[in-house]
Amino acid sequence: MNMVKFSDNDIPDFMSQDWYNNEKNMGDGGYGDSFRALKAQIDYNYSRYKEQLVILEQRKQNLLKDKKDSLRMLLIIMLTPVGIYVLFQIFAFLGAVYGLFNLLAGILIICLPISVIICEFFMLPAAARNYINNIYRDKVLNLPGKGNNIITFVDEKNFIYTKLREIERFYERIEKYGIDQKGGKMKLGAYSGELLDADREILEEMRGMSLFKDYKATVSELKREASAAWLIIGLGLMGGVIIVIMALAFHTLH
Repeated sequence: MNMVKFSDNDIPDFMSQDWYNNEKNMGDGGYGDSFRALKAQIDYNYSRYKEQLVILEQRKQNLLKDKKDSLRMLLIIMLTPVGIYVLFQIFAFLGAVYGLFNLLAGILIICLPISVIICEFFMLPAAARNYINNIYRDKVLNLPGKGNNIITFVDEKNFIYTKLREIERFYERIEKYGIDQKGGKMKLGAYSGELLDADREILEEMRGMSLFKDYKATVSELKREASAAWLIIGLGLMGGVIIVIMALAFHTLH
């Protein structure tokens, strides 16, 4: 019997490779579409966790910078009256030679009590409060969680690494077991048109990983800037000092 041979042009469209692929994909019960959609979100979450890890280190450095800046401001406020007094002494000494320095010394001696009042009684309490608060934040946030609803940098870092490892293990399963295809590399029930329990478990696991969880150290909750109350405290301190000075002066006169 002679075999009838067909050329590629003689094959009907419904028997083409594209048709075969479409038929095969339509028989996976929607597994392929669901897998690809969920994996796209998982890939996005993976990149976000990697980015959060970088930002975490920046936030730690920012906290350290806040502590240094608050200490610098505290020292400036404390030493401003001292600096004015030192300049007064220098200008008063130079005034014996150049009369212009006597004028500058006179201006400084007027500014000296004003600087003491503003710096030591109004600004210093607030600056000290900010510095102490930054020390507390730096200490607390660089310790492991203490179970008091405070998320530390260590907690956040461990959480990110856990999420990254979970997704990376999922990627390894795709390469090793081919779970990106229904039935995996074993092709168990690949074209049945129904999802197997194993397929549903994979998709359910992916749905969990596709949800990005915002888990960050509670820096803002621990940050408390000095309020107007600290200005009132400074005013009270100044009033107390004035009363003491007046009492001593009255006692001396009598």
